[in-house]
Amino acid sequence: MALQPTPHLSFEDWLEGERAALLALAEVYDRIDFAVVGLS
Repeated sequence: MALQPTPHLSFEDWLEGERAALLALAEVYDRIDFAVVGLS
């Protein structure tokens, strides 16, 4: 079985991906907060 090459990300590319993920998660939580406030 041949080993698959592992992709290599630069630190900047990794950091950009992490920031995008955090922004997406924050947007989800903002929508949940808005929905909960709308119910009360």
